[in-house]
Amino acid sequence: MDSYDKQSVKKALAALSRELQAVIQDIDYLVLDAESFEISRDRGQLTSQDSTDAQESLRQLSSLVMDHQFKATRSFMSTLSSFSEQSNRHARIFSLPEEVLSEILTRYMELEMRVDYESGTRFVLPYSWTDIMTVCKSWYRIIHCTPAVWSFIDLSWPRACVQKHISLAKDAPYHISWDVDTENEIPKIELLTKDRKHIRDLRIRDMSWDALNQAQSYFFKFWNSWVPTTAAHRSLEQLHIILPPNYNVAPDTCLDLPEMPTLKYLRLVNCYTKSSLSPFLRTFDCMATTAESTSATISRILAGCPLLTSVILRMRNCDTNRGGDSIFEDVIPPFSFVNNPASLSHLKELELHSFSIAEVQSILENIVIATLPLFSASYIGPRHSTCSFFIPESFKHFASRAKSVAVRGRSLRYSNDSEYMHDFHFHRSFDEYGLESRSGFASVAHYFKSVESLAIDPYKPVDNAIWVKALSSYRNLKELAISGAQQDLSEILRALADTKPLHCPNLRVLALLDHAGIYIAARHSLFGVNDNLHGEDAVNTAESPDLLELAADQLELMLTRRNELGIRIQKLILPLYSSWNFRDWESHVDNVVIQ
Repeated sequence: MDSYDKQSVKKALAALSRELQAVIQDIDYLVLDAESFEISRDRGQLTSQDSTDAQESLRQLSSLVMDHQFKATRSFMSTLSSFSEQSNRHARIFSLPEEVLSEILTRYMELEMRVDYESGTRFVLPYSWTDIMTVCKSWYRIIHCTPAVWSFIDLSWPRACVQKHISLAKDAPYHISWDVDTENEIPKIELLTKDRKHIRDLRIRDMSWDALNQAQSYFFKFWNSWVPTTAAHRSLEQLHIILPPNYNVAPDTCLDLPEMPTLKYLRLVNCYTKSSLSPFLRTFDCMATTAESTSATISRILAGCPLLTSVILRMRNCDTNRGGDSIFEDVIPPFSFVNNPASLSHLKELELHSFSIAEVQSILENIVIATLPLFSASYIGPRHSTCSFFIPESFKHFASRAKSVAVRGRSLRYSNDSEYMHDFHFHRSFDEYGLESRSGFASVAHYFKSVESLAIDPYKPVDNAIWVKALSSYRNLKELAISGAQQDLSEILRALADTKPLHCPNLRVLALLDHAGIYIAARHSLFGVNDNLHGEDAVNTAESPDLLELAADQLELMLTRRNELGIRIQKLILPLYSSWNFRDWESHVDNVVIQ
């Protein structure tokens, strides 16, 4: 049974019929006028005056027809709008209480107002959201009467739009965005301060070069006039400030933040703070270049924010008085006991980047971390040291339970299924990398007591002793992935085949891959010598076919021996462009995969 209002539909159709009949009647009058209109002809030819009169009459007639067309179109649109209005009333969303629909429309506004603050172009909050007000009269009325919808304001909008939002926002806390445009005048601060309303969210980006000079900066003119003259910042829950970078020429701006007791989310880019933060802070994201070590300040700030769930810090030190290499003279500090470390029991994500090892150690010594699903750190390792791989004291219990370990160049990652994943990235001076540079994994290998999966990328013969010693203690290892040149693998394959007791007796998956996805299985040319090398280097490279054959023999020995012992390799993974004929080993392994 049809449930729509048939009486309203009947009235709408009747109104449409009357309006169209009126249009048709007017057109009939135009027909009569056209029949009574005669054009004088002389021998079938129009005179110049006749042509002028005819053109004027046709223009008038066209104008009248267009008026009637507009009336008819308007009548049809009005009728269709009426039907659409009734149809919308039967949509499921319209069965919701108005307060629920109002909340949904407010959430829509929050999503609509999300923009890419990191893009190189200026951002201005879109004003196209007003299109939803045209859906129907009911939505128009609800939106107009929902102050929270109007609380989103971009100070770059025309002044009339800003004033309209301020007027309709009523008691709703403001959500303010502003990407500074120095070609326009600075927004009038009294727009936001005259009614003493709260501001919940403030996002400001000033990427103009003037922002580097506080006397000329639009941001600081706004900030320095807003903070002292209003208490609105005391209700802030979210604060984002993005300023232009100094490109390591000078330290970034240190902001003296006012007291913000309700602040939950703080993001600072190319600026930082030493101020104490809200005890209710949930996320702290800061990227800046500082003039001094900030570990003590960071530890103090973190200690005052026990509810933190996410901390992302990229704090590069800029000391123009030091030489460029001195930053690498840092040494790994011994663990020191801290009397009252801060407990961050809610922390789920921690990133520490561009610190020295001493600073990372200092920060982590001052906090207690019970569980930490995501951790990432990049820091400067000590120069001329083989101990650049470094597990902080507070993370050793995570390492001891890790099931998966991946060593990729300067990076170390360990994880325990879906419980946690921790990344470390080590920086050293550029002259310490190359074929003869050694991996620092030896200094941390003994922390991993439960490892079942190990990835080595790249494997280099110079590190063979390190990896053989590690494999000798990884008796639970089930999966091993080695990325490197195939002719370099003979020693590590010999260790897996010819040691007593046998290394890694539970190994079931062995992957021998190309480093970083690059085919380096055979570095010799078609004639056995690399044409790009000369002298002794060319002779050494020419011997690579013998090294390939030796590595293949060791691999076959390993597969054969483990098969004889009843602990055969279940899966052997080789690169697509392998120098070996894998069919020789298919009888000793359950499955050979080429990838």
